[in-house]
Amino acid sequence: MSRLWLFQLHYHDILHDLACHTESSQLAAAWQFVESWLDAFPVESRRQAADAWHPYCIARRIPNWIRLWFQRSPSGTVASRFLESLWQQADFLSRALEWDLRGNHLLEDLRGLAWATVFFGKDASPGWLRLLERHVPSQLEEQVLPHGEHIERSSMYHLAMLDGVLDLAELLPDRLPAVAESCRRTASRMAAFLEAILLPDGEIPLLGDSCFGEAPSVESVLRRARSLDVYAPGRPTETPAGRVVGPYWAYREADDMFLFDAGPAACDWLPAHGHADLFHVEIAAAGKRIFTDSGVFDYDDSPERSYCRSTAAHNTLEIDGQNQCDVYSRFRMGRRGHPTRLAHGRHGDLYWATCSHDAYRFLGIPSVRRYVVCRPGGPWVILDRLNTRTRGTHRLCSRLHAHPDIELTAVAADRITFAAGDRSVVVTPVGHNRLELTESTYHPEFGVRMPRPCITLRTTSPPATIVGFAIHFKEIVDVSLDETAVRLRL
Repeated sequence: MSRLWLFQLHYHDILHDLACHTESSQLAAAWQFVESWLDAFPVESRRQAADAWHPYCIARRIPNWIRLWFQRSPSGTVASRFLESLWQQADFLSRALEWDLRGNHLLEDLRGLAWATVFFGKDASPGWLRLLERHVPSQLEEQVLPHGEHIERSSMYHLAMLDGVLDLAELLPDRLPAVAESCRRTASRMAAFLEAILLPDGEIPLLGDSCFGEAPSVESVLRRARSLDVYAPGRPTETPAGRVVGPYWAYREADDMFLFDAGPAACDWLPAHGHADLFHVEIAAAGKRIFTDSGVFDYDDSPERSYCRSTAAHNTLEIDGQNQCDVYSRFRMGRRGHPTRLAHGRHGDLYWATCSHDAYRFLGIPSVRRYVVCRPGGPWVILDRLNTRTRGTHRLCSRLHAHPDIELTAVAADRITFAAGDRSVVVTPVGHNRLELTESTYHPEFGVRMPRPCITLRTTSPPATIVGFAIHFKEIVDVSLDETAVRLRL
């Protein structure tokens, strides 16, 4: 069994579900589960049972235990054993905060400690509250970027950390009012960022290490944010518009969306959950996902882990079969490229954004620039251009990974047609290139593998210095290219 699944078992998330029941049999089963854990993992076993007593597992477990207690507390020796173990776990956590990992682990540790501090009240160790007062504000400042995104640049962890910050805002007003207010302000920015990147189906894009079913639901988190008066939903966009939030550009038109990720591949000092995915795009039409990230299959040192972190698993340009970033082991990233500042604007009825990165400088390519252009009703255009000072000959490969639910209706070298709901979508190459239809895999949840189509464009530079796709919705529009100045004619 992988360590990820062992960790999952020790979170005791099942108790959260059981605690929602009012049936006595369900609650009895929950307490039997807790009692079996108490028998198997007493405090004396913490050196041998490293996963059970791992600080991250403790931090995840504490809220689940406390929720169960408030749903129905046990009687007799089970209650006393439970309280003793819970206090021991919280005290151990307070002395084992994950400063080695920092990031979401450390914020999760502080959330778990806050739950225990409030639960035990006057019986809590005074040191627990001092730790919260000292470290929660500094970690919020360190981990939440000015535009509201969590620093590890994973939409799944962003959602989980927003839920954690909401917990802190709700738990601490009576004991640390200034800290609680800081949490409220931070949660407001995080909720606004989350709303800005949500796809039309109301779910997160699977950026970085992200999949469905791990973090709390988007609906539940934003509902909590509204109930705490830290978030008010934005008004739906009635007209086509391109919007920038941090390093992301989002174009929305009714139930269609184009999301351009022009941010760094990862946090430079904590790249564990980053992928080699510079300039990845996510595209939805008629409320349906059509081109997506590959998700994440596992956290093992496996072929699937390597693939999901690779450039080839994303909707971006790969050169010479090399990853943009040196991703290795399970959570490591060595050499990496960095993007420049995102530029964007509007020209007539064309909404555009552009950015460049230097990830392939080790191949003699000073920079690669991506242009994205959206016109209401289509086409939407994606172009990648190599710096004119590029040395040598290079193999270029650009991909669009389709969602498994799309239905292919026609495949040719100059166009690929498919259905997304009741919409027909046509992809054509820009320039004198040919399309290929290949197969890739989609991992929307841990342990899930789904085959799906992948639209691929391969060419060589020189002579080509620009490659790209045009995505058509209502009608096929001729898209021609003047490579000397990157001029598009629609």
